[in-house]
Amino acid sequence: MNNHQKKMPMDIDVTHNSLVRHLYGENMNNSHQQVSQMIEANWQLQEEFCELEKAQNALNQVGSLRPSASSIRLIMEYNSRTKATETLYE
Repeated sequence: MNNHQKKMPMDIDVTHNSLVRHLYGENMNNSHQQVSQMIEANWQLQEEFCELEKAQNALNQVGSLRPSASSIRLIMEYNSRTKATETLYE
C-alpha cells in the first residue's frame, strides 16, 4: 500500500483523490457518509483533510486577488520596450 492510499475498516480504500472529491462534495451519497466517518475515526485522514481545506481556502483567496493598476502599467511599459528591442534585431 502506498502513501496515498490508506486501508480503512469495511475494506474501503481512502485515497488522496477521494479526500479531494469529498472536499468538493463530489462523492456519491453513501460514499460521502463513509468517507466522513473514516475521516472522523482516523487522525491521519483528519490531518490530510485539514491540509486540503487550508489549500482550498488559500486558492479561493488567491482567485479573488487582482493586480494593481500600477502593476499592469509597469508590465505594459516593459512589454512595449521589449517589442521595440525585438524589432531592432529582426
